Amino acid sequence: MTAAPFGLPPLEPLQLQQENTAQKLKKLKQKWNNYETLSGIAKKDNPKCVVTLPTVIAEEAVDIYNTFTWDEEGNKPRIEKILEKFELFCNPKKNTIHC
Repeated sequence: MTAAPFGLPPLEPLQLQQENTAQKLKKLKQKWNNYETLSGIAKKDNPKCVVTLPTVIAEEAVDIYNTFTWDEEGNKPRIEKILEKFELFCNPKKNTIHC
């Protein structure tokens, strides 16, 4: 199966409910950078990136994407912000208790 209309194989599903999500996201980001370049959508603030990423990352990750909130309603998120939100999901801040 290829990712139409680019003729590229689809990205592997981003499964975020399993262990080692930080490593999985790191690999996805590497593959996404290549995918953007090869497909020709890697232009700054390209709205095609914003709709393509959720299309190619698998249903589980889309469910998580749909929970993201954005600072300003009505503003379309940029790809950098989307990846940042996934980063926060995969690497949540941990509270450190000092005794």
